[in-house]
Amino acid sequence: EYSDIAIETAVFIRQVFHLPLRQTEGFMNSLARVMKAEITIPDFSSISKRSITLPRHILTKAMEPGSIVIVDSTGLKVYGKDEWHQEKHAVPARRTWRRLHLAIDENHHVLACELTTPEVGDPTAVPDLLDPITTPFDTLMGDGAYDGEPVSQAVLNKQPNAQVVVPPHKNAVCSDAGDT
Repeated sequence: EYSDIAIETAVFIRQVFHLPLRQTEGFMNSLARVMKAEITIPDFSSISKRSITLPRHILTKAMEPGSIVIVDSTGLKVYGKDEWHQEKHAVPARRTWRRLHLAIDENHHVLACELTTPEVGDPTAVPDLLDPITTPFDTLMGDGAYDGEPVSQAVLNKQPNAQVVVPPHKNAVCSDAGDT
């Protein structure tokens, strides 16, 4: 009744969102309803029975790790008490900032993430960001904030043959090879 790709899609969604079979069925029904797609969704027992013998070759290619690691970070504003509490008790808002450092590959898979305080700079976070990455990579790319020796050393320690591709700062000056 259901194609192999329909069952494989259900298994893929189940793995990505870490869902039990019944919740996978409900999630897929919700997706079909939101997309206004007139399709039938496999029930949980069909997903379970068919996933055992299903060859996983279509969607698993999308899960293969890439050879490029891209790193970047962004600031996140974290609030303390909610707005209602602030208005009711006339207390000031307590806001703090955190930095979210991400490492992704060219297939848009998140390889690692690190949440730090604002005092931790981008180059300083790279060694901890590279620790959980178990697959080999050929290239690490980042913006100008990652231009520095700590990044190059962290990549060299993790993957000795990898290249670091980071644009230099606009006021950077080439140094002589003899000056160390």
